Amino acid sequence: MYIQMKKRKTRRLKQRVSRKVRRTRRTRRTRRKKGGSRGTYSHTARTQGVAKAKAKWEEKKWEEKKWEKKKWEERVPMCSICLKRLKDKRKIYTTNCGHKFHIGCIKTHQLYGGDLCPYCRTPMDVVPFPDKGTHEIRDPSGTVYDGKWKDGMMHGYGKYTYPDGTYYEGWWQSHNKRTGKETYPGGGYYEGEFQDNKYNGQGVFTYPDGSIYKGAFRRGLFYGQGILTHSSGRLYDGEWVDDKMNGQGKLTYANGDIYNGHWDLGQKHGQGEMTYADGRVHAGIWNRDEFPGQ
Repeated sequence: MYIQMKKRKTRRLKQRVSRKVRRTRRTRRTRRKKGGSRGTYSHTARTQGVAKAKAKWEEKKWEEKKWEKKKWEERVPMCSICLKRLKDKRKIYTTNCGHKFHIGCIKTHQLYGGDLCPYCRTPMDVVPFPDKGTHEIRDPSGTVYDGKWKDGMMHGYGKYTYPDGTYYEGWWQSHNKRTGKETYPGGGYYEGEFQDNKYNGQGVFTYPDGSIYKGAFRRGLFYGQGILTHSSGRLYDGEWVDDKMNGQGKLTYANGDIYNGHWDLGQKHGQGEMTYADGRVHAGIWNRDEFPGQ
């Protein structure tokens, strides 16, 4: 009896070992089919699993952050004029009735004749221009300024649009343009220095036809040393006074003729030399675009 029980136990143990061996062999074959040795496959699977878990965790955190941000934005009050959230405290203006708006929105509303609160229709006090920060103000005439303010004046970088479509974009100082670019509806533009809202100093003016002036300006006019390149091919390099060639300068014509000498209010006047493309030369005293004996 004892011997039979021992044989039965041994047989069961052999069967268990055999099943385990068969299972191990089957697992190895499966892993080899998928590629790589047993150790490589195990490491790859482990790495991929960790990467997937990490990506899933990061995605979950991102969704939680978006949800928290959305809930926070819903708690922030809204400007009833532009229908945007009042996030920046520096841009908020509170009326005498207690309602909050963007200072740029409420100032524009008042400039257009709105003396009542847009929310409750209560008479409002006079809204000042923004003290500081970046704000957009629209005037009833059609002008729009979007930029920085300081002490109630345009100061810093901003864009000013006129009713006819002309716009200036650049730096301001106490309501005056300083350095920037002014673009016109026809296609021309000026880029350079300003003073008292006029071209003043060094700058470049480009005409709609492609002509370019580069040089000095004064009170919005060519004044001083400058170069004017015409779209027709003419080029003048010399002195200017009030948009006219005045002083020493050199004019090169499109056909190759060259005049180098003195100018007076846009005319050859005084000592000068005219060299023609065919080789002829007229040097001497000119009188209002005329050379004696010509």
